[in-house]
Amino acid sequence: MVTRMNRARTYRDCAVAGATPIGLLVALFDRLASDFRNAADAIRCGDIEARCRETNHAFLILGQLDSWVDLENGGDSARQIAAFYAQLRSAVVQASTQQSAAILDGAIESVLNVRSKWQELDRVADAPALQATPMIAAGEVPYSERPSLSLTA
Repeated sequence: MVTRMNRARTYRDCAVAGATPIGLLVALFDRLASDFRNAADAIRCGDIEARCRETNHAFLILGQLDSWVDLENGGDSARQIAAFYAQLRSAVVQASTQQSAAILDGAIESVLNVRSKWQELDRVADAPALQATPMIAAGEVPYSERPSLSLTA
């Protein structure tokens, strides 16, 4: 018998297998927003264990995303992205200590805003260099060939 969780995992595995490198980044942002949403729901329900599980997973994702940022060669864009990830980590800590789902709701909005920028970039990115690696921000693609991404609305 196929459970709902197994179907979701199968769908996610297929989506990742066929994703572009930027699409993989978008998938991480989707999961990060989901972790924040689940943590906010856990705070509302008073479920400390679920909140901890979800925020810990969010920290893992943020760590992975942050490890792809090339501060040495990435210029202002890399600094903006690193600051964004630091802001999200701070929001998670603050939400956990204050038991504030509203803080996480704000973080979700920020994540989805940046996610939409990456998704837009994925739609227009057809250059071979962009398709070559999932770690554009990590210096795998020469900086001159990287797309620009503004984090402002």
